[in-house]
Amino acid sequence: MGFRELSQFCYTVVEGRTSRVGESPLFYWLMRLGEESMKRNEIGAHKNSGQAQAPGQAQLKVAGRAVEKAAGQTKAQVSAQAIIEKLADAIAARTGLEIVEVELKGAGRNQLLRITIDKLANAEGEGVTHTDCETVSREVSEALDAEDPIVGPYSLEVTSPGVERKLKKWQDWERFKGKKVKVLLKEPAGDLKHFDGAIARTAEDRSVTVELPDGAEVTFPFEQVDRANLKFEW
Repeated sequence: MGFRELSQFCYTVVEGRTSRVGESPLFYWLMRLGEESMKRNEIGAHKNSGQAQAPGQAQLKVAGRAVEKAAGQTKAQVSAQAIIEKLADAIAARTGLEIVEVELKGAGRNQLLRITIDKLANAEGEGVTHTDCETVSREVSEALDAEDPIVGPYSLEVTSPGVERKLKKWQDWERFKGKKVKVLLKEPAGDLKHFDGAIARTAEDRSVTVELPDGAEVTFPFEQVDRANLKFEW
């Protein structure tokens, strides 16, 4: 793959990016491509730089998850994202992790592939570690070198979900029963479309019931969720 320069772990945000709530990094794993690999990028061969961070942080169906066309995404990126999700899910499964989200954004030489990973805390309360991020970054990089789904150069970033992780899959709602969440629906349930509350229960028909702060409940189909994430109480 050409020369790689490995940078040190650092307690700062890389490239001056500002982290949102729940995405404050404790550390990053950085790899930069040397000149040989960058030259191969320019003639169309797939090579990448990878970076991983641990926490502080038309649809396609892949492994039960919807791949949504994000604003500014090209059709090629949507297709590539579907392939990447399948590869990442397989890697996560054999390393005891789960893929929360795969995002491919940007254009030209500024494409960013961000993979968010998570795992159930063990008896010691340990969540995602820098070793997990390093492992996924390395294995995904190798898989993408073989499959070559992304057109042009890109940066790879592997990160934990942070304290306000997104709820993307049906299993997330079952896993986090009792936890506080923020929800935005595609269509109102009653007169509510955007609300906070705690996940009260889930049902076999894939409906979710959230208890609001005043004790009232709102029930909605999982498929009606536009965006949702855990709500961290500071």
